[in-house]
Amino acid sequence: MKYRCVQIAPGLNRGDAITNEIEIIHNNILKISNYFSESAVVAEHIGAGIHFSAMQVNDYVPADNDVLIYHYGIASDVTRRIQRWSRPVFLIYHNVTPAKFFAPYDFSIAGRLDRARRELLALRRICRASFADSDFNARELRHLGFHEVRIKPVLIPFSPAKKEVGSGAYSPPLDIPNNREVILFVGRLAPNKAHAELIKIFKFIKLSRPDAILVLAGSEYGGVERYREDLLKLVVELELERDVIFTGYIGDDRLYELYHRARLFLCASRHEGFCVPLLEAMEAGLPVLAFDSGTSAVRETMQNSGVLYITMDYVRVAEMAVQLVSDDALRRSVIDRQTERLRSYNMTRSLKNMIMDIENKLEPVYAIGSL
Repeated sequence: MKYRCVQIAPGLNRGDAITNEIEIIHNNILKISNYFSESAVVAEHIGAGIHFSAMQVNDYVPADNDVLIYHYGIASDVTRRIQRWSRPVFLIYHNVTPAKFFAPYDFSIAGRLDRARRELLALRRICRASFADSDFNARELRHLGFHEVRIKPVLIPFSPAKKEVGSGAYSPPLDIPNNREVILFVGRLAPNKAHAELIKIFKFIKLSRPDAILVLAGSEYGGVERYREDLLKLVVELELERDVIFTGYIGDDRLYELYHRARLFLCASRHEGFCVPLLEAMEAGLPVLAFDSGTSAVRETMQNSGVLYITMDYVRVAEMAVQLVSDDALRRSVIDRQTERLRSYNMTRSLKNMIMDIENKLEPVYAIGSL
């Protein structure tokens, strides 16, 4: 008996780390596994620009040989459906952003996030095994009573723009003068990313680097438009209208250019289940300065590379940023440590280990089906 791997997610959105991981698994599982002969993707919401075949959850009819991989990060009606389908379920836990970050902007989103944490308990009873992006995420699952928990870092397609440029994935040029020194952050416009802290730090960076410009790359999180409005008001208050750029969604080609154009990747995020852009910046040879909030996986993702700060002291962090931008010897040292950290990341190995773990949990069923 052969199986069909059915990956399920609340939503698929271009440029999203979870969607990228789903595509990687979808494109590679049949090459790696002897158990799976088919691969399918199912989602409640399918955004524009998805490069692989996916079906709406309402159109999905479970087959007897289906094995479900549920990508979990927010509440969805998919959770209720999965419990009813009675198929083997494996969870990939990408973490749930605490509702408190969204409560000041949208009670609906905050409520959905709060519900997501409660619904994890129902999944605990039906999952054969769970995979967490980080030990930070794994600890949360174990605290909730999940027993079969493995750590599988996010699957990252490094430098996707190298394959995309010139192949139809074109984005309009960004209007950044060549004489400006780019300080970069990449991440959706969501409250847990703490963009306001970045802007305040940047105000002090400008005192020493007057030609610097802060580029905040990432799409808006639907429903929290007031968050962006608050950030724009802060930019005006600090007289940085000509010095802070919100790119909105940009394609891989422009993102690739930004990573290689920038002088520093600056992160102030207060909650991350992994934080893919940290490794993307490292892969581009860009020094990383990131906040270790104590409530995220950032320290774990960095693994003694880059530079971490543990106190949100705008002046001190700005001084650290200026050093990383201007001191060539320090930059080289930081970049070398980041390169070492990247050597420990092996996407193919992580994917193979996950598939092997899933197959091991299916072996008794496989043996019966083979008789």
